[in-house]
Amino acid sequence: MKYVFWVIAEIAILRWFLWAVRKRVTHEMAMSLGALLGVGLYFEVFLHLIPPEYSPLWESAGLRVLSWSLLGTGAVLALTSALTLLRRGKPTSGWEHTTVLIRTGIYRWVRHPMYLAAVLVATSTMLWRTVAISLALWVASVVCFVLAALFEDRFNARKFGDDYRRYQMKSKLLIPFLF
Repeated sequence: MKYVFWVIAEIAILRWFLWAVRKRVTHEMAMSLGALLGVGLYFEVFLHLIPPEYSPLWESAGLRVLSWSLLGTGAVLALTSALTLLRRGKPTSGWEHTTVLIRTGIYRWVRHPMYLAAVLVATSTMLWRTVAISLALWVASVVCFVLAALFEDRFNARKFGDDYRRYQMKSKLLIPFLF
């Protein structure tokens, strides 16, 4: 049964990726590819699609606390970011296609908090079972999320013009005060 859920999830995300390719929306391509890899990571870690290997790192209570903290932070960040987009961004459709540039809340420090949330959740998941395949999936998904943020920066610069460029000078791409 776990394989059925994995296949359904991957097919749904693959359809999203193919839609993005067809529409030539680069940030959606990168994000969907990151999600595709992230779902693979999730299923590999929690449902052991690949036979489990012993991960001595997980024996550390501190690592377990860190993992749960990253997961919780990522979930809260994703939810509050989406709600902020809905409430303040005046989207034309859904919650993502905003018509107003948001520079408050977490968006004051980070331009792409939802990509940061995805990176935090992927990192949390990878820490559960730190083995070669988990590390490879994690690195690939994080690269995709960073690329998605960079592509979306270009998209937003075209959409919002000089306002967005000034916003870029005052905020970080993904990590507050660092990057």
